[in-house]
Amino acid sequence: MIKFLGVHFYRFSISWPRLFPNGFTNKISEDGRRYYDNLIDELLANGIDPIVTMYHWDLPQSLQDLGGWANPLIADWFEDYARTMFSLFGDRVKTWVTLNEPKQIGIFGYGMTRFAPGLDMAGIADYLAVKNIGDSYLSFSGKCGITIAVDFREGASDAPEDIEAGLYAMDFEVGLYSHPIFSSKGGFPERAIKRVLERSTEQGFIRSRLPELSDEEIEYIKGTSDFFGMNHYSTRFYTPYTPGSYEVPSYNDDVGGDSSYLDYAPALLLHSTNCNDPPIMITENGFSTLSGLDDEERVEYFRRYLSNVLDAIADGTLSGLDDGGASGVGTSDGT
Repeated sequence: MIKFLGVHFYRFSISWPRLFPNGFTNKISEDGRRYYDNLIDELLANGIDPIVTMYHWDLPQSLQDLGGWANPLIADWFEDYARTMFSLFGDRVKTWVTLNEPKQIGIFGYGMTRFAPGLDMAGIADYLAVKNIGDSYLSFSGKCGITIAVDFREGASDAPEDIEAGLYAMDFEVGLYSHPIFSSKGGFPERAIKRVLERSTEQGFIRSRLPELSDEEIEYIKGTSDFFGMNHYSTRFYTPYTPGSYEVPSYNDDVGGDSSYLDYAPALLLHSTNCNDPPIMITENGFSTLSGLDDEERVEYFRRYLSNVLDAIADGTLSGLDDGGASGVGTSDGT
């Protein structure tokens, strides 16, 4: 079906527990290895390049029982897993995504109940996971990068307080993950560091709830992605939040803004000056509705999106688009 559509690339993810049921690489599932071997070989036989995501939210339960992404040792466990992936499939897979959406892993899974493991330890465990995710970046002889959810954030109006709310939201929602890798300075964004420290002090904590990255960690993480993988759908517009709107402490309270989609303009914007103009791969986008087969809105969305991507390619930039982006075919587990 995707060959008929003329698709040149197919993004899917490998399920960590499908290959290593106990989480560690000392024991592999031969059924799991055969499944991915067959999938990769069939794609290549049909002229379709596989783009493989190593982690798309399904952690082996044994590793979660040991603390999961809140345990600093996860960086070592993930490195073992990743290097085994390179060994098993690297002869055929030349483009890899290490992690899909680090915010959704750390904030939604460890600070909320929205995603697994649903620890709901807001403002504490989520930031531990964010730091450990950063320490898990690694390199490969082929192309190896990370995918970040990058729906753009900006102020809902030109009022200074709205503009400031949008800047803070961008630093928390995107910058916590992109700034350590792509910026020249490295480390977490200054606004986020300052805000969490101020809130932590107000709340009686001895130190900031956002773990500090050492100088060695900052240098290690910088430049560890060969491309900027962007999961992008739309733009959200921010105003300062009403105190008491969110749990204290929590990530949402630290962000300090309320958002809406306003009239829903699917804008694709990127602070390329803050990211040193990396190669960009749009790994997810789309438009969800309840309209069933009455699908004209989605057709129009993709038409406008792809048109603006072509304009961006012609201009040599993906910055400042009105309603741009790109689409591909991708699933969570090759299904």
